[in-house]
Amino acid sequence: MGSTYSARDQNYSKNQNYVHHPDNQTKGRGTASYPTKSKDLSDDLKKSLESAQTQYFRTTESLLKSNPTAAALHAHLAFLRRSRDSYHYQIKKIKSDKEKQESLEAVIKSIDDAIAGVSHYIVEQLAQMGITGGAAYAYGPREGVHYDVHTPGRDHFQLALPLVHGRLVRQMGDLMCKSSRDFWGLRVTDDAKRISCWACLKWMLKVLDSTDEEKNRN
Repeated sequence: MGSTYSARDQNYSKNQNYVHHPDNQTKGRGTASYPTKSKDLSDDLKKSLESAQTQYFRTTESLLKSNPTAAALHAHLAFLRRSRDSYHYQIKKIKSDKEKQESLEAVIKSIDDAIAGVSHYIVEQLAQMGITGGAAYAYGPREGVHYDVHTPGRDHFQLALPLVHGRLVRQMGDLMCKSSRDFWGLRVTDDAKRISCWACLKWMLKVLDSTDEEKNRN
């Protein structure tokens, strides 16, 4: 992977319609399920939402097959997060419209799967560098409590071995984003490569990016 943001990478950032990585076809994490009832939605809206689901999957798959740079992966993930936040905001505004809400939730699921596909790729790239680990779920402060504001937990990248990489210093069992001592509860997940913590992913990409730069110097 090269460290510069090539014209090819820029084209991906301009055409942000992304897809799920094929390696992520694990238990319950395949294609997003479409809502079974949508008769109250207009045909145009139904087609638009269903198209959005497949587009996130398809273009992500195309990107991951292109041996992307760390910069391209970062831009890709940033776009997916913005898209997810936008759909989530729409859901909060239409609580009374169950059919539309279910359709938007299906799109969000497809985005989550696309993010998981990228995290699979990043974890595999780090493993080739000898940096191994897996997903560990950290509970959110309000998880399971039905407040108006709900803070879900995240799937973090937990290191199997100590890591020193520039300013990044972690001990065995620490998370990529911070020390494991900062969390009151961690549990192993069913999908070791599905990382949803944005801070962990950013650190992982920084490690990959520095490797890109080293390769270019050589």
